Amino acid sequence: MGQTVGILSLDRWVGSRLEAEMKLQKEKQVAVPKIEIDLSKIQQLSHERDEENWEFRSWLKQYAPDDIDVLVKSLSRKYFALVDCTQCGNCCRSLHTEFKKSELYAIAKTLGQSIETFQKKSMSEGKVNPPCPMLNGKLCSIYENRPDVCRSFPHLKRPNLTPFKMSVRVG
Repeated sequence: MGQTVGILSLDRWVGSRLEAEMKLQKEKQVAVPKIEIDLSKIQQLSHERDEENWEFRSWLKQYAPDDIDVLVKSLSRKYFALVDCTQCGNCCRSLHTEFKKSELYAIAKTLGQSIETFQKKSMSEGKVNPPCPMLNGKLCSIYENRPDVCRSFPHLKRPNLTPFKMSVRVG
């Protein structure tokens, strides 16, 4: 009988331990924040928080910690992992991009255009006009061979973020 009690106690302990571990795992799983991808909503939120954002940038310019690049890289990984480019495509629809000459030639060739035609049709002031001519719906039609500037977007991995911060006058 003592042996049976020991097994029952062990089963209860193992069961409660597993339940506790499962509960801890659930608690560790932080709710994934909703990432806003509607450009008009993003712009509205930006305007609503313009003063707060300006104050933060001013503070950051004066008091940025020495490890700011590490912090930005960590946050970048965390939040950009939540963005599914195939469900968004906003950067391709809204940003003017500057490609290398060799990339421009490759894109023009893919579109069956001369570089001159491509520049007249799709560029102004040395940048490709949005939407990107290689965007097909929300997908890049040359994703595997996309230009470097697209590959490195949102450009937060570059070192020395502090001088990169938006120009803010302090004082």
